[in-house]
Amino acid sequence: MSAPVAKRVSDAVSAVIRAGPAYGLAQPVSVEWRGARCQLPQPGPQSAPVFVDFSSVNVAKPLHAGHLRATVLGNFVVQINRAFGHRVIGINYLGDWGRQFALLLAGMESFGRPELLGSEDDQQVSEQVSRLAVQHMQSVYARAGTELPAEAVESAYARLESGEPQAMRLWRLAKRHSLAELDACYRRLSVSFDRLEFESDYAKQTGKLLALLDRRGLLAAAPDGAKLLRLADSADDEAVVQKRDGSSLYFGRDLLAALDRADNLGCGRAHYVVESAQRLHFDRLGRALTALGRPDLANPSPWPMHVEFGRVEGMSTRRSGSGGVVLLRNILDVGQARMLERSKASPNRRIDGSDASSIADRLAASVVAMEMMRVRRLQPVKFSWDSDNSAVGAQYCHARLCSLASKAAKAGISSPDDGSSIDLALNLAGPKAATAANELAEQLLAYPDTALEAFLTYEPCVLVAYTNRLVSRANACLRVLPVLTCAKDSGAIGRLALFNSTRSVLASAMRLLGLTPMLSI
Repeated sequence: MSAPVAKRVSDAVSAVIRAGPAYGLAQPVSVEWRGARCQLPQPGPQSAPVFVDFSSVNVAKPLHAGHLRATVLGNFVVQINRAFGHRVIGINYLGDWGRQFALLLAGMESFGRPELLGSEDDQQVSEQVSRLAVQHMQSVYARAGTELPAEAVESAYARLESGEPQAMRLWRLAKRHSLAELDACYRRLSVSFDRLEFESDYAKQTGKLLALLDRRGLLAAAPDGAKLLRLADSADDEAVVQKRDGSSLYFGRDLLAALDRADNLGCGRAHYVVESAQRLHFDRLGRALTALGRPDLANPSPWPMHVEFGRVEGMSTRRSGSGGVVLLRNILDVGQARMLERSKASPNRRIDGSDASSIADRLAASVVAMEMMRVRRLQPVKFSWDSDNSAVGAQYCHARLCSLASKAAKAGISSPDDGSSIDLALNLAGPKAATAANELAEQLLAYPDTALEAFLTYEPCVLVAYTNRLVSRANACLRVLPVLTCAKDSGAIGRLALFNSTRSVLASAMRLLGLTPMLSI
């Protein structure tokens, strides 16, 4: 092995082993940003937590393909902030109020089957019962949107706002089943939240918001009596916060929620992971927060408050039968079946055993998640099950590296945990082995800059591309640098150290992307 290659491999392995899981995840004090030096808020136990509002689906509607990218990207924002040492509160702000729920209520009363939702006295409800209840509510919602007159929906909304007992009972049952169904889907994606919040939490606080806006000189009245937030003299800078009948609107509820998180949770930096179509809404929200004395929530560069993204295209699979919506649950079911089929056709990627269905499900979830992050956020995603399946490759590579470490340990070969004492005599026989080791070491050394770029830009595609390169280089090395058939004193320990370092970095990159590295397949 030439001296430059030996040094590069030694530097890479030593850096990874010495830093451990924190390798590549150190945040600088400042960065160059758009031609100027930008100070970064420093992480630490005393720093204000960051809140990340993501997924944020409507109650009584199942997770569908349109929610998928928001969920995956939001999970990435949570994971990468935590990895760089920031305190993070991941929030699922669920839409359980407003016209969309009034539409469901009116539909259930007109042609729905409320008995399918059961009773509030039911102590336990099975996942299957909740799934059927949500499917029924989705069907009713789709039908109500085309058949019911506006007057029926407005009447239902008025009864919700007034707290009419029958309307509130149906509201509580719908939430119960929806949360159970959502939780099942989130578990399959390995996504969790620190807090569940609801629009209804803020529906009765509009008076508090109006008083605050009035004190700040930001309150105006529309000709019809509605209350407006006015940020400038132009009508383009107005947002309705209360309708003329006194009912609340989602802009006012969003503003109240942000202020509540700042006041009661101590949150500073804020992120809303929502499709680009909502750009105007979040632009106004950010300017409103600034006008109300909370510019920190509106986020100085480099991080945006509104982490926007493009649409998802091409997710064709079985449909729900209610409005033509492609359900996430069905997407994952199709993916699970495809993973099992592909494993039977590939002797090198066969999934056997009693947990084959579970493994296939985790692989499918990894594929779906990584596909959502494959291109830059603002670009639309064109999903295809027939893409390069880089997520599957990453999972198999990680599992293979785990298996190698386990077999090496049984053979009495162990990699030292002190970078200064590593014997890096890799015993590279021939130029192919030297080239493979050199290229893998280059990727290990590139990880800190790659992770930082992904963190500063919230572009997970940077990490997806990096993971693909790392897996490719690792597989090349595994072909030409065997460990188990190499004598300990002829490079086995050094080779194992290189592969263990690769496994550590690969697992780190996958976790930043929100994937759970699989130990075995």
